[in-house]
Amino acid sequence: MIDRTPKGIDLADIIDAFKRHGGQIRAVARELDCHHSNVSRRLTQAVLAGDERIDPALLFKDRKPQSLPMQEIMKAREELGMRNERKRAKGDWRKPSLINLEGGPILLGIFGDPHLDNSGTDLELFEEELSRRDPSRRIFTACGGDFFDNWPRAMGHLYQESGDPSPAWTLFEYWMEQWPFLFSVSGNHDQFASGTANFLDVFMRERGSLLRRSGGRFILNLGEGQPVSIAMRHIWQGNSQYSEAHNLKRAVTFGHTDDDLVCGFHFHKGELRTHIRPSDGKVSKLAQISSFKRMDNYANDRGFMSPETPPVVWCVIDAREPVTSHARVQPFYEFSEALAMLAHRRGKNC
Repeated sequence: MIDRTPKGIDLADIIDAFKRHGGQIRAVARELDCHHSNVSRRLTQAVLAGDERIDPALLFKDRKPQSLPMQEIMKAREELGMRNERKRAKGDWRKPSLINLEGGPILLGIFGDPHLDNSGTDLELFEEELSRRDPSRRIFTACGGDFFDNWPRAMGHLYQESGDPSPAWTLFEYWMEQWPFLFSVSGNHDQFASGTANFLDVFMRERGSLLRRSGGRFILNLGEGQPVSIAMRHIWQGNSQYSEAHNLKRAVTFGHTDDDLVCGFHFHKGELRTHIRPSDGKVSKLAQISSFKRMDNYANDRGFMSPETPPVVWCVIDAREPVTSHARVQPFYEFSEALAMLAHRRGKNC
């Protein structure tokens, strides 16, 4: 809000005028030639700060409820201030999560939207790709959210309101026991799983998987070279009929992120692009990733094109390469090609 109070007006002058006019805020504003909202704001701030020159009963005489004790007002203000401090300490999605995977280059599979309870989802493909996870061979996975279309039945089962879990949740629970994601972000469908306690977050953490809401930055420390940074958001803003990854290009071009790998989801379309920062040549690989929902009634009814790119992008990550190298992060659609590149990178002395 713009402060329209002239700089020459001191708080003491406002208080004196306030007393003379018997607590009439607008009369004070007319006398001092300033806006009444700023007079009210400055007086309220002074009262909450403990200024004894102002009678709170006079200041709040026209407000309801009149009997509200000042102690309660100050307690409420303190509580809201503490909430704001906690939120600022927690940070936004850009606050990085560090993951230690020392041991050299890795292969990381980034999974698009599963939508496991949708009848159009290719469950066999999801299980096939997920089962490739093998930490002993330095193969890991991550996911971009929208695990389910609808959560009520799964939530009812988990909260013991229903003894009959959905088939999709039964499979998901089994798969996460066998092949948990290294890290994930939640999608717009998964926000229905939020509440006082996000049981999806608890479920993932119990299986050693890190979950961030809607988006997150993940720093992979591979023990050599400079750690690799990955930015994942379920939805990045921006679209173009000529490029499925336009939203990611927009993000790196305008400085919303400058990570080594930038991944987007949600739109069920896929494309791989590269961005080179003009100022220093830093390379960012961009991956807009498709969905496991291969038959989509919504898209079919409206004549949208069906997804043609695979719902998993396999990235060979070698932190020994400088940030200006295209070999630092190398994305592949074919797992066999990515696995061959991983073997090559692990046998290479950089």
